[in-house]
Amino acid sequence: MLDKTLPVNYPAEPIFDITEDWYMDVEGSRPSKLLVDLEAIRLLYNPLPHGLPTVDKDLLILMAAWSGNIDRYIRLRRPKMQGYEIPCVIRGIHNHPLFSKWWSLQPDSVSMHIRQVINARSIMSNDLPWLHETTPDSHLPVLIWYPQCAGEETYEELACRRPSMIPQIARASIHADY
Repeated sequence: MLDKTLPVNYPAEPIFDITEDWYMDVEGSRPSKLLVDLEAIRLLYNPLPHGLPTVDKDLLILMAAWSGNIDRYIRLRRPKMQGYEIPCVIRGIHNHPLFSKWWSLQPDSVSMHIRQVINARSIMSNDLPWLHETTPDSHLPVLIWYPQCAGEETYEELACRRPSMIPQIARASIHADY
């Protein structure tokens, strides 16, 4: 049994591991099984200090993205997104128009999925200047009625500009009772 090499099924390489041992200690605990530091919990509901204490900031990053807190997210985020960060960013963009606007101003670091959510938030905010004939279909959103419906005129204008979005517009209009 000890002479066989078994595959290790890790979903992705850890974000930053200074010891390069994938966070394995003598007991062999996995990162997903680590306890959350109480200091990190306190930082969720208090302002961040100037000198951030040594805590696992993954939870802080995820909560800043989830709640659409631009200042906190900019201060805490890493150069490369972690695995669970994308769904939190998507939720933050969907629910917070200013977080969406900030993401729309970011250079090419925005993925196709995030671009779709930014465009969905723009539609829900009755803002269509971004939509041109050159806008690729891959950037067009599917869900354009949650968490807020756009105005009836916005959906009509969207149907005129992009007839390919009529199924999404029909669903949104039914939901909005237009």
